[in-house]
Amino acid sequence: MDEHSSLLSDTLSVELNLNKILVVDDTVENLQLLQLIFRKTEFEVLTANNGAEGLQVARAELPFLVLSDIQMPRMDGYTFCRELKSTDPTRNISVIFITSHAITPTLVSKGLELGADEYISRPIESKELLARVRAVARLKRAELTAHHEAQKTAQANRELARINAIVEEKVIQRTNELQQEKTKLETILKTMADGVLVLDAQRKIVKINDVAASLLNITTDVTKKTIDDAAFRSILWDNIRQLTTENTQKGEFVQMTRPNGTSRSVQVYVSPIIIDNNPVGWTIVLNDVSAILEAEQMKVRFMTGITHELKTPLSIIRLHSENMLKYNTRLSPQQRAEMLTGIRNQTDLLSSLIDDVLTLVKLDTTTTSDTTKAVPLDEVISQSIAKVAPLAADKNIRIQWKPGLEKLPVQIPTEKLSLVVGNLIENAIKYTPSGGGKIVVKTKRQQKNGHNFVTLTVTDSGIGIDPADQQRIFDRFFRADTTHTIPGTGLGLAIVKEIVLAHGGDIGVVSNRGHGSTFTVTLPLAQSA
Repeated sequence: MDEHSSLLSDTLSVELNLNKILVVDDTVENLQLLQLIFRKTEFEVLTANNGAEGLQVARAELPFLVLSDIQMPRMDGYTFCRELKSTDPTRNISVIFITSHAITPTLVSKGLELGADEYISRPIESKELLARVRAVARLKRAELTAHHEAQKTAQANRELARINAIVEEKVIQRTNELQQEKTKLETILKTMADGVLVLDAQRKIVKINDVAASLLNITTDVTKKTIDDAAFRSILWDNIRQLTTENTQKGEFVQMTRPNGTSRSVQVYVSPIIIDNNPVGWTIVLNDVSAILEAEQMKVRFMTGITHELKTPLSIIRLHSENMLKYNTRLSPQQRAEMLTGIRNQTDLLSSLIDDVLTLVKLDTTTTSDTTKAVPLDEVISQSIAKVAPLAADKNIRIQWKPGLEKLPVQIPTEKLSLVVGNLIENAIKYTPSGGGKIVVKTKRQQKNGHNFVTLTVTDSGIGIDPADQQRIFDRFFRADTTHTIPGTGLGLAIVKEIVLAHGGDIGVVSNRGHGSTFTVTLPLAQSA
């Protein structure tokens, strides 16, 4: 803070009286003379006989000007000036020394260093004195006016600073809120299952999430590029360009081909962004509906397969029933027995088909993994072989199975593990011709990628599977026996695959037509194993 600012600050608390003048002189005549000079002026004259008394009057009355003699008893003018200038608020009072001595540079220098403003020599010229006093008054009045203006400016600055602080705080708060909203929006876009692409009015890319980038086969750092860029060439891009030529909501399905050759279906929905009736861009939502359409197609195939599989046994049952009703008296006991046996066999096939369908439906609707204790695979294999032993014996097929010393527990419910093992062994029996056939069942522990697994193999000496059919052998209702001479629903291997995959395993087949088949199931061992 400079000296002028300090003066203004000092007078802020207590202002000087611009109408009062203090005369300090130990000579009565001098006091009377000065009183006479100022008698008819705008100024009120206060008097003191020495410096000490002058300090008391000055502190009490706060005149704007002191006219002081230099040579005085008790306290001379210099000491009086020093004391006057040493404390608030009298430091701002102007001082003019009046002396009868010659005014020398040394004298002037000393007075000015103490804070005096001027020197006047006696004898006093009244007009000169009044002119100097009024000049001092004008200066003090100007200082007071400047002080008031400075006060107003300072107050205005303080108010402006307060408002700026409030505005700045609001800006920071709003900026933080916008940043939070931006982060929230980016998180939502990033975690959305659908692809989102936002364009501005010039069809430049403003925002794109990972899903959209993947569907459009681009990276997410393409913002500010227009969708007409030469690099954006595909049937999906063509569709987006077409849909954004108008400011209307539109939606279409686009059929695409993945790099691996499989089909992909994408639903494209375009909505214009309109603010104050002005279009400012577009929002494009890309929804990969391939899985939904595939599920619908699978559902259709499933229902078609059920219908087809039900028709054959029902037709046979109806035909035998009608023949028995129509020709009952003309049929021999052997013919009736054959028809009843056929009805029973087809009924068993229908029952098996219904059981398999219910099993698949249950597997399809299961959303969480079963929680169960570890089940020894060897025990389930032994139990499954015991159940199908009569069927193998009827066809003179030998099942070779030797349990190992090590129990190999897997984390699958016993019922489902029995379906896996039972279907594989029963399937091997069905497709192995009667008379001297053999089925070999083996288990083996192995390690893969640091995890423990058990491998179950079921090898038969049956008719084998054509290479072209091996890719479809695990599809629902698919049967390698196109003549349907071998009974079955076409769902057994599909059930096996569903269970194995649902529990972290894998399944495969190796086969040659006429040389049997080997089905291999790999399942993770329980952690305790």
